[in-house]
Amino acid sequence: MAGNPHLRIFAGVVCILLGALSGSPASSQSITFSAMGDMPYSEDEIPEFQDQMDQHNLYSPSEFLVHVGDIKSGSETCAEARYVTVANMLKSLAVPAFIVPGDNEWTDCSDPDSAWAWWEGNFVDMEQFFCGAPAVERQSVRRENFAFVQSGVLFVGINIPNGDVGNEDQRLDDNAEWVEMQLVDKGPQIRAAVVFGQAGPSSSRDRFFDRFRVAAAGFAKPVL
Repeated sequence: MAGNPHLRIFAGVVCILLGALSGSPASSQSITFSAMGDMPYSEDEIPEFQDQMDQHNLYSPSEFLVHVGDIKSGSETCAEARYVTVANMLKSLAVPAFIVPGDNEWTDCSDPDSAWAWWEGNFVDMEQFFCGAPAVERQSVRRENFAFVQSGVLFVGINIPNGDVGNEDQRLDDNAEWVEMQLVDKGPQIRAAVVFGQAGPSSSRDRFFDRFRVAAAGFAKPVL
């Protein structure tokens, strides 16, 4: 995935606010969270990434942060040290951090299997390092997929990066089943849902997005 500055958090911190929605659970509450991606995109950006974490701790009103993938550029060599460094920097946040996979640190690597082992070892269950983290559910067959409810809003993370390392259909089916199950199970108690993933709709991912559109329509509440 090419670097996209619109996905990055810089000084000042970009936050997404879900305003109160009338006539629904926890309708009097607002929830603020941070989302970022494509960072750090090179060795030179590692100090900037840590500065963003420090600035977030000082100034952000967000309740948690989600990184949507690409912790390195696609042209960089994949080395375990980058995964460890980014995980430790995310753990320096004062609020819980979550991450979903990007293609640059997995499917674009010369050895995707090793890259995935490094990703899993450093990022799965990362919320357990934070005090006050929400009660997080993880999909039994795909533990990188997560879900939790906060202030009447369902938050779901799925493994849907750009690229293909094989067994794509099964992964897309697992993602669809996870989102469908969460929307159905949590539907009566939530007022909106937010789904995090790196890649957007494309013909290669219709297997997921066709089911996602049906599930979102049946949910009949706001979905981001």
